[in-house]
Amino acid sequence: MTMKNPPKDVKRKWNLSSRYGITPAQYDEIMASQSGVCAICALPPTRPVVDHCHATNKVRGILCHGCNIKLPAVDDAIYLASALRYLGRSA
Repeated sequence: MTMKNPPKDVKRKWNLSSRYGITPAQYDEIMASQSGVCAICALPPTRPVVDHCHATNKVRGILCHGCNIKLPAVDDAIYLASALRYLGRSA
């Protein structure tokens, strides 16, 4: 094993710890508490992502990649209200 190319499990453990402050066991507990599905769309994630609050760095849950990339629009209340008004006009 070289530090330039660590095994996947070592890299995963380091990423979870350094980015989100959780262990692989805590990640597994979160997924189990969500019954193995995305916390938003309730589908099994093919590319699971640890969702966290950028202000507090607190982990909120595990999302699929698709829900994770849509979430910033929902986090912005002004943008969300404007988008919902827009969609309501065309209904």
